[in-house]
Amino acid sequence: MLLGMAMLGMACAPGAMAFTSAHYAKSSKLATGKWVKIKVPTTGVYELTAFELAEMGFSDISQVRIYGSGGNQMSEVLDGTAPDDLQQVPLSRYNNKIVFYGKGPVNVTMTDANRTNVRFQRTINAYSNYGYYFVTDQGAERSINEARGNTQQATESLASSINWYYHEKELSSVSQTGKDLLGEAYEHGQASFDYDLPGLCPDSAMNVNVNVAALVTKDGSGGKATCNQLCASLVAPRWRCRERHRQLPALNQQNL
Repeated sequence: MLLGMAMLGMACAPGAMAFTSAHYAKSSKLATGKWVKIKVPTTGVYELTAFELAEMGFSDISQVRIYGSGGNQMSEVLDGTAPDDLQQVPLSRYNNKIVFYGKGPVNVTMTDANRTNVRFQRTINAYSNYGYYFVTDQGAERSINEARGNTQQATESLASSINWYYHEKELSSVSQTGKDLLGEAYEHGQASFDYDLPGLCPDSAMNVNVNVAALVTKDGSGGKATCNQLCASLVAPRWRCRERHRQLPALNQQNL
């Protein structure tokens, strides 16, 4: 039965896309020249000083380039939108340094830009804990264009902005396979976490998203009731909480 189901799934899967040779780079940029691999832990602005570049073997800071896509997980859909070779990253130079915007392994997007029901959605790279870039002195430079100034007067004054904080660890895999990982385990259904939101406005509304999973034991206990208990212990009374439960299938004791 399992084999038949697998064969049926393969038969129903859409055909893979094929591209002409013009879609692919004739050769990798890494094939020639000097390249040094660096990593970034989080998304943000990074700088490399002339001294650091000299230690990497680059004596002329004006010729240094940076290539790479960072740590955001690429789409698993093979639709041809992913770059076939390394892409150059825009950079700026000042005070004998180069500055660039690096992407870490966590991609955070705002789901409501109008601020009426703001939520943040994050995607963690399942395959890497860092974003990686390559430093070289090859290729023409792609610089950051100077932004045009805005002469219009502001019509609204804002005294606050929206910020976010998340806690998530990937510590264990229930099935011992795949990329679906879970965090801390709490046998008694209670947990506490410290959060850091500098400049938090007093009495400001907060949205809290809690994702929990519960293992159903052989006697049928666990599941959603355990998830509700844990969510209640994590969320303060004045916060709005959106819960998402996951109920894991029952496992034999020897497989736990």
